[in-house]
Amino acid sequence: MSQNTPDASGKARKTDRRGRQRHRSSRLSGGIEPAVRGGLSGGRMRPLGQRDIINVHKAVLEVLETVGIGEPSQDLLDIVLPRGCWQSPQGRLCFPPALVEEMIAAAASEFTVHARGDRSPDRDARFGGTRVYYGIGAEAVSILDPTTRRYRPTTIADLYDLTRIIDLMDNIHIAGQMAQPSDIKSPLEQDLNTIYAIASATEKPFSISFRHRRNIAPGLELLDMIAGGAGKYKERPFCTSGPIAIIGPLRFEPDGLEILIESARLGLYLDASCGPMAAATGPASLAGTLVQGTAEMLASIVIANIINPGLPIFFAPWPFITDVRSGAIATGAGEAAILGAAYAQIGNYYDLPTSQGSCMTDSKIPDAQAGYEKGIAAALLAQAGSNRIQACSGTLASIKCCAHEALIIDNDMLGMALRTVRGLEVSDETLSVDVIRECALNPGHYLGHAQTLSLMESQFHYPLLADRRTPDLWEEAGSPTSYEQAADMARDILSRHFPNHFSAALDEDIRRKWPIHLPASYRRKQ
Repeated sequence: MSQNTPDASGKARKTDRRGRQRHRSSRLSGGIEPAVRGGLSGGRMRPLGQRDIINVHKAVLEVLETVGIGEPSQDLLDIVLPRGCWQSPQGRLCFPPALVEEMIAAAASEFTVHARGDRSPDRDARFGGTRVYYGIGAEAVSILDPTTRRYRPTTIADLYDLTRIIDLMDNIHIAGQMAQPSDIKSPLEQDLNTIYAIASATEKPFSISFRHRRNIAPGLELLDMIAGGAGKYKERPFCTSGPIAIIGPLRFEPDGLEILIESARLGLYLDASCGPMAAATGPASLAGTLVQGTAEMLASIVIANIINPGLPIFFAPWPFITDVRSGAIATGAGEAAILGAAYAQIGNYYDLPTSQGSCMTDSKIPDAQAGYEKGIAAALLAQAGSNRIQACSGTLASIKCCAHEALIIDNDMLGMALRTVRGLEVSDETLSVDVIRECALNPGHYLGHAQTLSLMESQFHYPLLADRRTPDLWEEAGSPTSYEQAADMARDILSRHFPNHFSAALDEDIRRKWPIHLPASYRRKQ
């Protein structure tokens, strides 16, 4: 897997991307700070003024107090009514403003989701403030087959393969449940096999979601086995759980609410997202959807913190938009990007770790539409300081579908977006007056100067895939498209990268206890 690039004489030469990756690893081990990394601070993008934020907050408190959330369960009422909540004449659960503000203050303002293995200090995700990480958060039901170029249902093997690719993508910091295993019918077996497939393919932090309340305890037992024994997972949590407890407009989802309550009781780190869709399950006004989404999210945060004060939970409303002409969802709309940035700003105002689904596209293949829809959102939400930007890589067709090639193309896009987040540093040294004096007249360029050599890795980001060759060298190489080059890279990764993140003994123990559908032989290919 190589491409032609010009050497110093301008002639084409071969470069091996695997060699570039090894070279990058050696630079990192040598202590050179890369130009981009997870955890860079955003926050420069502020779609809302301070008065706007205060007005949104007042409107949210009014909605929670006077409209409330519909269809509360008796289990929930037993928890929250003693804390001052009440039911309206319509049976909706209403929240007193003082309680909402008390629980916002009680919620964790920062927490870490750890990586496993020797590289864990470099891969831990420390959420809070405006630190930015990109992650996987969609559960696609179809995958673009690289051979037929047609969609087919996703399987547990697909989830493992997608995660193997994610394992090598430096700008995807958090793995997750990228595909639903349609070949596993039992909800419990789906949940357990999802944890197994992700954790066996990467040591990066990851996110999951349980399908039923009763699946949480066995899932936690599997997480403990992976962590090294009973109770070990909670000592160093490496994944978050994502129930959707509230759906638009402003009503509880029964299964999701049960999962939220049980997860909070057990102390799982929570990603209890919501996502009113502007002009469908939320107001057509973006500010109105911002109010409703914030109200729905704060209701989950209040409930979780009444059950378990200080529990790590994301402020995680997702920005969804309706194409009013057809009623279809428009995940890649520019309105979704600005709404997501506003959600991040509201979460930062509350001093809560933030998580927004974004960088989504309605395109069915990794084409120009996918690029501009994802790229705008990736940059805007990062600049706004969203801590965890979910569903940002590899997804297509309004997050219903995914593709190997999209993962690799999007990894490049995310690296470039992170480089904009870092900005530029201004100091006496970086202003470079002496360097300009030395080079402007003779030799008339800066390529060989010591400053250039010292900064070429820390100042500049070099994408794995983006083609920067001249047109004649590109034609000489066969005029490959980004899709073709990404497909080539994906095939190479899947043919050689079989990470062994479980010991043989652990793998055997897990398989004895649980029905694991991914064949052991599949993980051991070399």
